[in-house]
Amino acid sequence: MIRFCLLSGVYAFFARIDRKIKSKNAVKLAKPVISVGNITWGGTGKTPVVIKLARLLSGAGKKVCVLSRGYKRKISSRGPVVVSDGAGILSSVEESGDEPMLIARSVPGAIVICGKDRGESAALALKNYNVDVFILDDGFQHWKVLRDLDIVCVNAKNPFGNGCLIPAGILREPLSELKRAGLIVINNTNFVRASELEAIEREIAAHCAAPVVRSALKAEYFARLDGSLPDARPKAAVLMSAIANNDLFKASVESLGVKVLKHYQYRDHFKYSEAEVSNALSGLPDGVPVIVTAKDAVKISRYVPKDSLSRVLLLDNTVEFNHGEQVWLSKIRETVRSS
Repeated sequence: MIRFCLLSGVYAFFARIDRKIKSKNAVKLAKPVISVGNITWGGTGKTPVVIKLARLLSGAGKKVCVLSRGYKRKISSRGPVVVSDGAGILSSVEESGDEPMLIARSVPGAIVICGKDRGESAALALKNYNVDVFILDDGFQHWKVLRDLDIVCVNAKNPFGNGCLIPAGILREPLSELKRAGLIVINNTNFVRASELEAIEREIAAHCAAPVVRSALKAEYFARLDGSLPDARPKAAVLMSAIANNDLFKASVESLGVKVLKHYQYRDHFKYSEAEVSNALSGLPDGVPVIVTAKDAVKISRYVPKDSLSRVLLLDNTVEFNHGEQVWLSKIRETVRSS
């Protein structure tokens, strides 16, 4: 453990240097920028919040552009990749990465661009599209683009780990850096007790004055890969997932009354091949489907044989606020209006 603590110190040192260098030439965009990020490594429910925010702004008539790094892309390009121009998908999941593709499919009217240099991606968007507002995906530690609002997502199931920086813990920055946040969203609150939530909020309040809202992950419905809906909810299923919180996915499926017979779990951003899909589909009992997350569906669809499309379902989860929704709405409107 001592060795990991020493490495955490090294990590913190280089993180400070990286921030200092990149912040010097930070770009102020001509349109409002709202960042959705986190202070920890791993799943905090950031992508569902990005999707909810993009849908909110699009529904208000705003032309939204989501800027993403495109983490773990299989095909990496030097310049920006337009995943969607707001009218249709223009890239493959190999070029975009799983999360940008999921965002593009979930918010059809939004422009989604991925690339390492998000200032360059923004310049491309401003030149070619009539953008009203930018959403910076995973932007809390991105220093090259200035933000008008930083939204920080916290996972109620494991908010701050052991309080140590990577690699001794899961913190990307010290908790004191929450002071930069303009809004905190605690996700997955439906999986913890009220006393635990109160403890998390006290910890947050010790480091920042930003308002805190709570959200629950709501399992919406099952859909087949071809977009059609099954006649009835399955009674039992085999699961396959490659997300940061595989156990939460299982809990979401079980909350709908589905018995999980087996769960194939892989690390976040795992690059599926035909082998994993074939393995999950082989030997399925009659009437038992394979259920995947929406994020996994964008990666496995090409490996599913046509005669098995009806046997693979995706679970669509959405973020639903159970405390502070008006605070969320007011903060977003205020940012877009005043910027």
